[in-house]
Amino acid sequence: MEINQNSIAHQDGLLVLMCVGTLDEKTSPPIFGSILKYAKEAPQVVVFDLSRVEGIKTAFITGALEIAKYLQTNGGTTIIIPGKMGDVLEITGIKQSAHMVTSLDEAKAYAREHFPHVIDFVREQKQKQEISHATEGQKVDPKTWKFFEDEAKTQISIENILKYAIETKASDVHISAGKPMAFRIEWVLLKIEHEPALTREHMDQIKKKILEKHPDIMEKLDKSHDADFGYITETDKVSFRVNGAWSLENLNFTFRRIEQNAKSIKDLGLPDAIDRFLTAKQGLVLVTGPTGSGKSTTLVAMLEEINRTRGENIITIEDPIEFLFSDKKSVFSQREVGRDTNSFVAAIRAAMREDPDVVMVGEMRDTDTVEAALNLAETGHLVFSTLHTSGSVQTISRIVQFFSPDQQRQIFTRLADSILGVLSQRLVPRRDGSNKRIALFELMLVNSGIKNLIRSGDLAQVNNAIQMGRSEGMIPMYVYAQELEQKGIIHRDDYAWFFTNQDI
Repeated sequence: MEINQNSIAHQDGLLVLMCVGTLDEKTSPPIFGSILKYAKEAPQVVVFDLSRVEGIKTAFITGALEIAKYLQTNGGTTIIIPGKMGDVLEITGIKQSAHMVTSLDEAKAYAREHFPHVIDFVREQKQKQEISHATEGQKVDPKTWKFFEDEAKTQISIENILKYAIETKASDVHISAGKPMAFRIEWVLLKIEHEPALTREHMDQIKKKILEKHPDIMEKLDKSHDADFGYITETDKVSFRVNGAWSLENLNFTFRRIEQNAKSIKDLGLPDAIDRFLTAKQGLVLVTGPTGSGKSTTLVAMLEEINRTRGENIITIEDPIEFLFSDKKSVFSQREVGRDTNSFVAAIRAAMREDPDVVMVGEMRDTDTVEAALNLAETGHLVFSTLHTSGSVQTISRIVQFFSPDQQRQIFTRLADSILGVLSQRLVPRRDGSNKRIALFELMLVNSGIKNLIRSGDLAQVNNAIQMGRSEGMIPMYVYAQELEQKGIIHRDDYAWFFTNQDI
């Protein structure tokens, strides 16, 4: 495998060149040219990782020496992880101009100790580049946008704020008393610092506007100090999921935009083997991952695929509703907790009398919800839900832990008989500099072996069973991550910390 432009990546303020394969006269010059371009714009600490290189050609020696000498005289330095190439580098004299280390962690520690000013400068430049990349090509200049309704800027317009989010394709909007408005655009948080920080009066205006038709939620926000609800803009009819919360006696609102068009399974790159879930008639399917990992987007894609291919009665129970489905082959009934029903449990129990084929429970939050969802799955329904867990083993453990110790043996048995599988996911940065994210997946499909492990409570063997089930379409997440790394799509530093118990 030859090195290419994607081999260059910023990590913790370092400019790292990951070299794989053989460095020759064709691959080395353009890469070194790119590094020199960076170095001439600002001081740099450049790391050459040669731990995977089998051979070094003259072009590399010449280019590396040129860069090392340039950096040495301009306030930066070159660090090399030589791998098998130590003897070659000794002979060629590169060690006179570069510092040798054994790992990337050691390189970071050396750079932080000896070149902290360079590391901080590079990190700041990277952040500026990310913001520039996120906003470049935007047709909307925040400095000309009208966020307020009057020249004195005493009257805030939440409609104008959300309109800006729509125009810039921001995923999230953060507004808080005492702080500037902030928009997350391509995962970069852009603060609108040319406008005044919002006041408590501004926040009261926003609260009144977005909750004027929901006095019960307003009361909950004031009494319980936090609330989740939905808001649809008046002009564009775009839906946002909203969280209101108090922090240091100031009111905060976070708006997350809900996609109007469901992404397809292909668009999301979901594993082919999830087709088993989409054609099933009954059982429990769980999509898991931390907050912001794309669980809701995945659920919507799977339900939309069923909508497109099967004639079913589909009931969704959400808090709040995040996507409005249009009937295709299937018929949808969408219920929002707090507006259309008092609780998940009440809606699940009511669903039993509504002739459902498929039921989506937004989240497994408590014992009663888990119990009700299991009852649905056991009585001939296909049930989809989510949990904030990081993998199949933790997911099963979390469900069982909802119940008292004297009930847990029975829950293991019920799970073994009803669960179809678990799709766990996380989002990590692409290494192409686009600020976009890509999902890592773990997929557990419950076969007879895994069913027996769950029934017996022997969860320690489940990860091995997933590894052994790769021929059936199962996916260990660390294997999926390594494959993306080998393709140059992601960087090891962005995912390795997920797997503290895995030898990756």
